[in-house]
Amino acid sequence: MGKPRIHREETYNETRIYQSPSGSRAEILAAIHQIFDYMWSVSHGRLYVCHFTVNFPSTFTLQANDFLTGTLQSWRRTMQNHRVPAEYLWGREKGDFASGGHVHFHIFVIIHGKFIQSASGIASHLNCLLSRRLQDDVRRVRCNPPLRDSFFWGKKVSAKLDNLADAIEWVSYIAKVDTKEAPFGQKTFGFSKGFLQQHQISALTLAEEAAFDAADLSISDEDWAAWGYEPLNWEEALNFNPATGGPLHEEA
Repeated sequence: MGKPRIHREETYNETRIYQSPSGSRAEILAAIHQIFDYMWSVSHGRLYVCHFTVNFPSTFTLQANDFLTGTLQSWRRTMQNHRVPAEYLWGREKGDFASGGHVHFHIFVIIHGKFIQSASGIASHLNCLLSRRLQDDVRRVRCNPPLRDSFFWGKKVSAKLDNLADAIEWVSYIAKVDTKEAPFGQKTFGFSKGFLQQHQISALTLAEEAAFDAADLSISDEDWAAWGYEPLNWEEALNFNPATGGPLHEEA
């Protein structure tokens, strides 16, 4: 692995970034901008951004990266099965007082804002997936609300709110050089590659967008528990026919 390039300016690609005393990792800043550019395009200017932290026991120090990336990949596949564009970034940092000295991760997820607006629902899903891998029931994924524009512990980002630059600055926290640490040969940062494989995610048609606008697709904790995490047929689950705007099945 090459030596990280350090960015010390107040802006990156003409956008303000989080100011770290030791600077920011240029490759992480580049990934943040690429992901936001891609998601802004496929979501037609409507995003939902969440920040989570995950603490691992010291017994999982060497396996933590694999457990986390496997969990995030499973979560993203579920979103793809639901035809909801979603991407993520994560950074690994050394333990501090808040994490009890254990390894901890910062995770940012960027998701299509028309369909998901519940950070608690995403956290519940991630906790379920991670618990299966760790074989425990401890809720290790926790929400970190933004300082402003907070909405269900996440941030609504849209052209109407004109806060895309603010969201990028918030997420750029993950690029800070300070406290980054991992065992030899392991990464301190990772991200999904959907923006590099755009042919694998097809944006919804205008007709589908209009149909989904008529339904509330925000997912609560109770809904996640009831529906599970397997591929879901939205029309069946909501009894909604996107072709007509009415019920898919008439009530008996």
